[in-house]
Amino acid sequence: MAENKKSFVLYTDMLLTIEHLPDEVAGQLLKTVLLYVNDKNPEPTDILLKIAFEPIKQQLKRDLRKYEEKKKNWSDAGKASAASKKAKTEIQQTSTNVENVATESTVNVNDSVTVNVNDTSLKEKKTTNIIDVWMGDLPNSTHLETISRDLKIPIETLKTYIPEFRKTVSSEYMNQSKFIDHFKRLSRQIFDKNKTNPSKKRNQPL
Repeated sequence: MAENKKSFVLYTDMLLTIEHLPDEVAGQLLKTVLLYVNDKNPEPTDILLKIAFEPIKQQLKRDLRKYEEKKKNWSDAGKASAASKKAKTEIQQTSTNVENVATESTVNVNDSVTVNVNDTSLKEKKTTNIIDVWMGDLPNSTHLETISRDLKIPIETLKTYIPEFRKTVSSEYMNQSKFIDHFKRLSRQIFDKNKTNPSKKRNQPL
């Protein structure tokens, strides 16, 4: 009997044999069958009982082989179904992950572009505003007096260089000192250029 198998089949055509047996032998036959299907391996000694039991025994063996084949088929089908479900789940998860990655990438790119553009725009706006302030203060600032003293160039002459300086200002100044240094260098260049070419106007661009 197969493991965990709790039932077996007795066919109705067995009656054709059993009805010819004495009641005592028929009872012993039923007992022998039950011992056999419970793996007790009975060995009948009565010749009549042995003859009656043998065809039943062979039928039980055939039924057991069929049962084992069906059991294997059920197991294989179950494994195939589980594998199919697993593969389907993995495909769905992969598809979902790809969609999530694509969505996250799109969001990240959009966020990055938006933030960078806005930050850059704000930075440029802030830089432009501060440069305008520095430029507006330059004609009357003490920086102009200091440059005039260092370069020995009259303040009024330095003021004529401011329009040319405005054309060369940069948005990359780290602070006002860099801004003033740039104006000072440009003023020296213009002044020296005009000294070399006295026929040219002192505020003529390089």
